[in-house]
Amino acid sequence: MQQDNGEHFINEYYKIAPTIVEKIESSGKQYEIYKKIDEDYIQTCVQLIKEGENESCLKLYKKMVNNVQLYL
Repeated sequence: MQQDNGEHFINEYYKIAPTIVEKIESSGKQYEIYKKIDEDYIQTCVQLIKEGENESCLKLYKKMVNNVQLYL
């Protein structure tokens, strides 16, 4: 929220997340998709936040949102 355009990204998340989750849930391969997202993005982003690398985490988050369609 404190980063440049932080509020924008949070609002965007709340707009697009339900659609992404719906597609994942209806894919029939939810476990695999969520596992891949966790391994490829979430674990790294959590570590980046712990290290104070919030901007790097935001970049990774943007990449995740753009690439999540590849899993579907």
